[in-house]
Amino acid sequence: FNSDCPNSYKTPKIKLGVIPAGSTDCMSYVSQGINDPETAALHIMVGDTHPLDLCSLYEESGKFIRFSFSMTSYGYYGNVLRKSERLRHLGPSRYDFAGVQTFLKKHVSKSEIHFLPSSSNSHATDTTKCRYPYNNDNNGWKVVRGNYIMVNSAMMSCACGRSPQGLSPSAHLADGNMDLILVSNCSQASFIRYMLSHVGGGNRFDFPFVQVHRVKASEVTGFESSKDPESTQTESCWNTDGELVESPNISVWVHRGLINIYARGVENL
Repeated sequence: FNSDCPNSYKTPKIKLGVIPAGSTDCMSYVSQGINDPETAALHIMVGDTHPLDLCSLYEESGKFIRFSFSMTSYGYYGNVLRKSERLRHLGPSRYDFAGVQTFLKKHVSKSEIHFLPSSSNSHATDTTKCRYPYNNDNNGWKVVRGNYIMVNSAMMSCACGRSPQGLSPSAHLADGNMDLILVSNCSQASFIRYMLSHVGGGNRFDFPFVQVHRVKASEVTGFESSKDPESTQTESCWNTDGELVESPNISVWVHRGLINIYARGVENL
């Protein structure tokens, strides 16, 4: 790996097996259609292989932070995770409690976002789900500015038991793209309608305050670091696959099929 070149990673020879045992199990839902441990174990036993995109995260200085495989989100989801970490004694219900608390204390961040649009023909608002097998066939950087409640990067649909269609229903496992979802400032009533659209089959992008772009990379600037984690007036943080990243200004780069996992993908019946 060359830290000056985000695309210099090499695919490891070892495949990864994922046995669902988490709070959402989105990796299992997206790669096999169900969060069943026995099904996951069978995929490992028979040696099924499916490529998986990863994205790499960097600080503003260029320092590598970590890899991500599902979602990287600033704003609401970041605040929910930060609050829930202080409520671990409540068990899984801490996410519900933290979600309500974060909703009531709406946080809006002003930011400038640079992104490199995808060069493929697919787009985030089409109706094509990620199914096995998947076939996929650089535009210049673009800039948007605004006041956002959430800035989300979805590497996959992020489907789970609570959200069967996921954060971005047409996102794919290994097409070299991610869906950049920007939720601008809006009323609390509008925001709750947006969040509820993830529960059913509604179009979560059919809102005037929501933008979505299929991209290969993004760079977020303008956020300020939190100085007092306990204050309700602090800036937010990033929620990356359920882990906190405090660096506010980061860049995210997609690496197509960087690793292989024991899975077959969701098959059409």
